[in-house]
Amino acid sequence: MGVQRVRLTQRRKAVGYSQEALADALGVERSTTGRWERAETEPQPWLRPKLAALLKVTTAELDDLLADITTLPGKSADYVLHSSVPLDFSLTRSHTIKIMERFSTYDIASRRQVIAELVVLAGSALPQPVRQWVANLPVVPVSGDVTQDDVAELEQAVMLFRRWDASGAGGLRRKAVVGQLNAVTESLTERHPADVARRLFLITAELGQLAGWMAYDQGLHGMAQRYYLLALHACREAAAPALGAKIIGDMTQLSTARGNFEDSLSLVRTAL
Repeated sequence: MGVQRVRLTQRRKAVGYSQEALADALGVERSTTGRWERAETEPQPWLRPKLAALLKVTTAELDDLLADITTLPGKSADYVLHSSVPLDFSLTRSHTIKIMERFSTYDIASRRQVIAELVVLAGSALPQPVRQWVANLPVVPVSGDVTQDDVAELEQAVMLFRRWDASGAGGLRRKAVVGQLNAVTESLTERHPADVARRLFLITAELGQLAGWMAYDQGLHGMAQRYYLLALHACREAAAPALGAKIIGDMTQLSTARGNFEDSLSLVRTAL
């Protein structure tokens, strides 16, 4: 089975652009627009306003076009589809959920040598979007305690996974954490009261941070970095700045281990 952003393709054709003409108007390689439509990659944040203008849609409508990925029979899917985590923290909630679900599915299905090849982001590509996360973080009042048993059990599962990690067995059980993350993310596609949804996003952020930490322990630095970014996406929806600061601290440690000290300093300031 293959995938494609059918509505994005339809919109491009509706405004009279070929893939090549759209690429020329944006100043990108001609193959880039094709990869966007095949859902292999996504437009970088700084390209999206211009792309939206060329397609004659709002940025929110463009996000919806990018999030709408259709499965096509008879074609082979590409792992790259699921290994991409966007650095744009202004995505819609539905797009954020889809990215989390697809990436965790990719991790569950992939062999270690595949995920070990994920490139670690460095330089302006990393600190600048993280600073954007801080600038756009909503500050909302926290509602009263949620008493639903299923949410409470999920929170207990997070505590169990953290005990696994503290005991030194975390790396061996990372896939279990990722499986739980995938299940929680799937539940977010359903309708929930606002307080329940916020709590589920907070659980998702906790699991994403823990999966990243476990991946870091296993030397899977590219995978770890992407889970940290996923966790920041979830923190935005949960309005959880304290956990976000902790996650940025974890990203700082990873950058330091890689020798990217300028990134580390920038990330430390951002966390503070």
